[in-house]
Amino acid sequence: MATKDYYQILNVSPAASIQEIRKAFRQLALRYHPDRNHADPLAAVHFREIQEAYHTLSDKGRRSAWHYEHYYSLHKAARTGMVTPDWILTQSLELQKKLSRQNQFLYDRDLLHLQIKELLSPYHLSVLQHANDIATNSAIIQQLLSCLPLLSYQQAIETVESLSAIRPVHAATETSIKVRFKARKRQWIIDRYRIPAAILLALLLLAVIVISIR
Repeated sequence: MATKDYYQILNVSPAASIQEIRKAFRQLALRYHPDRNHADPLAAVHFREIQEAYHTLSDKGRRSAWHYEHYYSLHKAARTGMVTPDWILTQSLELQKKLSRQNQFLYDRDLLHLQIKELLSPYHLSVLQHANDIATNSAIIQQLLSCLPLLSYQQAIETVESLSAIRPVHAATETSIKVRFKARKRQWIIDRYRIPAAILLALLLLAVIVISIR
């Protein structure tokens, strides 16, 4: 059984600091406190979830233990025979939803990479291959391709290698993999050389100014 997503409950990023978690808890606790929501019985339920989430995430040890339980639940699903192509697609969609609700610039790329690696484990890839469902395979790839801009270049390479191992897929999906990876590589080159290029341009402008003064 999947654990609750405490980050989603508190509406914070998995990379959130303890200060951000504490601030989110105070705001939500004030908003959903039963004393302020007598007419809404669901407020008390949500308030208890908020308290539970804060209790776990506010302590380093409990937070680490919950991370293991929550993000490694994919292995549990595999051991209990729950993994199907539809299940993998659902997990991919849920991951994309989480990203869309959070500030993507604050998202923990290492955690995201770990989640993708779990979804694209050798066992899961074998499940997809044996199911031979082209539509579902292609849909999974399209969902996970949208994560490439948030990963480091090396993580993007590893992810693309795993996505390319999913078979069978539509021809258009194979093209999408190549196009999206080229875009990520282009961005990596731009990011890598932006500062050196800016420095070089500044030096050239300075040289032009010095020459013109003389």
